[in-house]
Amino acid sequence: AWPVERARRWSSGAMQADAGVVVCSFEFPHGSRAMDPRLVAWAPDDTVPAKRCLPHQDAGHWRRVLAAYSGGIPSTPDEFESAVRQYHENKVGGFESFQVLLREYPETSDFFSNTLPLIVSVALQLPALADEEFGPPARPLCEYANNCYRDQNPEHQAEFLHPSDPEYPGLPILRYGADPPVLHLSRKLVLCLVANMFLCTFTHKWIPGRAALPFPHFLTLLGSQVSSEVAKVRMFIHFFERQCPIFEQLRGSISIRRIRRTAGSIGHWQGSAQKLVPVEVMGRGVKIESEEGHGCLHADFANAMIGGGVLGRGTVQEEIRFSVAPEHLLTLLVCTNMRDDEAIQVVGCETFSTYTGYKSSLHFSGNYVDSTPLAADGTVLSALAAMDALDFRKVLGYDDASQELRVQLSSPLLLRELNKAACAFAAEDERLSRMPVATGNWGAGIFKGSPQLKGLLQWAAASQAGRPMKYFPFDTDMQDDWEMVTAAARSCGATVGDLLSALVMLQRDAQLPDPALSVMGNVAKLLGSVGMDEGDCRIDLPPSEVTSCRTITCSGPGYRYRPGWFRERIQYLLGCRRRLARQPLTPALHLTQLVRNLGVADCLVLLGFVAILIVAPRKGLGGFPAVVSVILVVVGLLCCCRVSYLMCVGSGRVQPDEEVGLVSMAAPVVVGHSNG
Repeated sequence: AWPVERARRWSSGAMQADAGVVVCSFEFPHGSRAMDPRLVAWAPDDTVPAKRCLPHQDAGHWRRVLAAYSGGIPSTPDEFESAVRQYHENKVGGFESFQVLLREYPETSDFFSNTLPLIVSVALQLPALADEEFGPPARPLCEYANNCYRDQNPEHQAEFLHPSDPEYPGLPILRYGADPPVLHLSRKLVLCLVANMFLCTFTHKWIPGRAALPFPHFLTLLGSQVSSEVAKVRMFIHFFERQCPIFEQLRGSISIRRIRRTAGSIGHWQGSAQKLVPVEVMGRGVKIESEEGHGCLHADFANAMIGGGVLGRGTVQEEIRFSVAPEHLLTLLVCTNMRDDEAIQVVGCETFSTYTGYKSSLHFSGNYVDSTPLAADGTVLSALAAMDALDFRKVLGYDDASQELRVQLSSPLLLRELNKAACAFAAEDERLSRMPVATGNWGAGIFKGSPQLKGLLQWAAASQAGRPMKYFPFDTDMQDDWEMVTAAARSCGATVGDLLSALVMLQRDAQLPDPALSVMGNVAKLLGSVGMDEGDCRIDLPPSEVTSCRTITCSGPGYRYRPGWFRERIQYLLGCRRRLARQPLTPALHLTQLVRNLGVADCLVLLGFVAILIVAPRKGLGGFPAVVSVILVVVGLLCCCRVSYLMCVGSGRVQPDEEVGLVSMAAPVVVGHSNG
């Protein structure tokens, strides 16, 4: 969705890019393709102002809006298009969606005579509602607020309030790391804001850092003739048909909260003693929005830019959810794109429509009466958790599904998805803290994630939050697999730590231990032998603030041979185990990492050992002078001892957050910044 240009990929997982887009890069087992910046991309929001200028706060712009509707309400699509063209900054095309709308939904024939006048009436009440919500301005506002974003005149800054001023009475924007990270708005103001979005009165062009914000208008959607996209237009119109006539009676508020939580390593999760919660698996084809999901915290399989294509071409889970409950569109105005360590919770939005189909077959099917209970102030006690999954479409190219699974089991990716789901399911609102989670195949459709792996990760996150889980597999047959893994967990009283330890054991093997079983089947098999007596390594202690070290205790028999063990150890010493797990070694590419990890002396010893392996089979040591032969033998022996020591004990130069994939014959082993 953003122009990713010449991203610099740092093997350490650092973040940097050219062209204002930050790329989070990880090391994967299969070379440069894994470093594709399109896996995770987000635009920095440091320059985004703390407040958004509302349409009426740009006086020149608002005069054009009033003039467009002062001569009467448009009565045709062409007149509506002409009115919007008078004040909108972008090129306004034809509003062809109304042609398809009238053909497929004949009941909307009175839209221009009945519904549009109500939308305009509600939208034009924005000045009064904003003053009621945020208070009147302390000083006169800059008349052309959008140009004032760039105004550096000190006299103007002293005389007028600018959108960048802390006391500016604009709409607060929840940026990354916002303090406080929560926003409460009345439902009356939210309806007014959504009406202005429909009329395309929000300007976007001159906002600093606008690449981090979704576009806040309906131009693209109103210009579409695609049936599934017109179905979304019908849902929004139905929302206005129900809410605009009762505008004055609306009560309650809508809350948006950005939640940041980060566990430093997989070891933190492996150390969890929280019991795994029960999982109720729904039948195939049952929707999260159905009665079975009533009273739950609904997972939104979100885009990093919240809302995704709801006002554009998108017609999948997130876009449908925002269309049947349009009050969620408020998030497009106040939330910048999400980072890896956060999620967004929305409380208080009502559902108004039902639908059939999905993607290209999406169709509006009628009215929905939401029976969700209300709080004392009239707030709807519903909740949505927006969490964006990793997009593997650009980095997975294997024909073998086991290789794709190995990539997704990489520790940085497991940790990222666990932290993301933990943020989404966090119990931040006391009124909804015990609400079950209703979720499904998160990131397992177009994003090409493993549905069973993503289900297990969500199970761990929901269990850590203490929320029971309802799983909606949609069009995937997963009921037998869920029954198998939950039964195994019940039989042994498994914890979140046990589940993560099982996933780590899968990660260490090139293929599934039992290819005849699914991911959940193999996890169930491992949970059935809880105790992990086959050389399980678990990080028991968090990093020490003093030594930056971790203690790793190894249970079981210590070392057991498996194919490729020596290869994995050498790759580990090179500091690029994950990247090279399925690729041949390329010394020229990794020479710098080799010198950095082993040191110059160790590298010289290793080169001597390689020389012996190359020369001895051809000429034999007897072909050399005695001194040279003795030196070569001694160097080879020293190298063997050194490499063996590193294999069994571990390099002292391993970063504390790096995956440690070796099993020592003498536990415990301490690895960290210090040598030894």
